[in-house]
Amino acid sequence: RPGDFFQAMPAASGALGLALVKWTGVVADPDPGQPNVNALIALSDMTNGQPVAVLAGNRVTALRTAAMTAIAAKRLARADSNALAFIGTGVQARSHLAALQPMFPGLTKASLFGRTPASVASFAGAVRAAGLEAVISANAREAVESADIAVTSVPAAQGLRPFLDGAWIKPGAFASMVDLGRSWRPDTIRDLDI
Repeated sequence: RPGDFFQAMPAASGALGLALVKWTGVVADPDPGQPNVNALIALSDMTNGQPVAVLAGNRVTALRTAAMTAIAAKRLARADSNALAFIGTGVQARSHLAALQPMFPGLTKASLFGRTPASVASFAGAVRAAGLEAVISANAREAVESADIAVTSVPAAQGLRPFLDGAWIKPGAFASMVDLGRSWRPDTIRDLDI
């Protein structure tokens, strides 16, 4: 269907004697209450080809993606950043909060904007539990304009139209487009100060 895709991501380590493939399925319109990204990892012994393990891969996917953002933010975001924004409040928002907060000790608040009130409320609880002020934004612009670090993780969905404007990012702010930029209006990406 439009917006659905599958990826096979292989890796091998001679030093560890292991090979693996992470199989990821992304569906634009999952069943209610289900994630739109699901992954499975198959790990094999390189010397004999025997399977060693089959692992659920959703947590690994969330951790790996957040780790990539954290590496980029460490280099590109201002060290004195104090305000986060999350456009999308699901699994990726949670993993990014966990990855970014220790790297930026000056963080005091996170502005949140998501599709469903239940998801936003649940993530707001996680933000507060992490010791930050959770600000539920009335609209995406309000959240993005207030951020030193913005993370967008809007899931693919049929009929989704880009709604974020690059001009909303304040000078010196860092944006991680975890959603492959699908939530950003392409004509405004050039407005980002790169």
